[in-house]
Amino acid sequence: MEDLQPNRNAVGAANLVPLARFLAGEIAVGTVINIAFNLFFAWLVFHGRTPVGRDAVLLDMIPAAFIPALLMTFPVTVLIRKRVNQGLAVTPIASLPFVLPRRLLWRAASIALLALALVALPAIVLLWSCWGSDWSWKVLVVFKIAFSAFHAAMITPIVVLAALRLDGA
Repeated sequence: MEDLQPNRNAVGAANLVPLARFLAGEIAVGTVINIAFNLFFAWLVFHGRTPVGRDAVLLDMIPAAFIPALLMTFPVTVLIRKRVNQGLAVTPIASLPFVLPRRLLWRAASIALLALALVALPAIVLLWSCWGSDWSWKVLVVFKIAFSAFHAAMITPIVVLAALRLDGA
C-alpha cells in the first residue's frame, strides 16, 4: 500500500491524499478488524450450539452492530487526529451530509445508534423475511463475515469523515 504521508520535498503545498483512496484503506482495515471481532463473539455465544435458530441470530444483530461501531469510534478518531497532526493531508471536506456531536463519547454513541439503523435493521428485516431453516455453524460464520464487511463499509466512512471534519474545524 502506498504511503499516505504527504511529500515533504514538494515545493509549495503538500501533496494531498485523495479522500476516496484514504477511505478505501480505512474501510479495508476496519473490515478485517470487524470480521475478527464479530467472529470471536459469535464463537463465544454460539460455539457448540448447532443448529443456530433464527431468533438467536436476529437478537445477535443488535450488539453485533452497536458494539463495534461504539468501540471503533475511539481509536479511529485518535489515530486520524495523530496522523493529521503528523502531516497527513487528505483532500478537505467542506461539509458532512450529517451532523454528529463534537464530543467523542456522544459521537461514538450517535454512530452506534446509526449502525443499528443502517446495518442491524436491514439485516434483521432481510433475515426475518427470507429465513429458511436453522443454520449450521459454517453458515453462521459465512453470514457473520458478510455482515461484518457490510458493517465496516457503512460505518467506517462515517467515523473517518467525522474525525477528519472535526480536525479541520
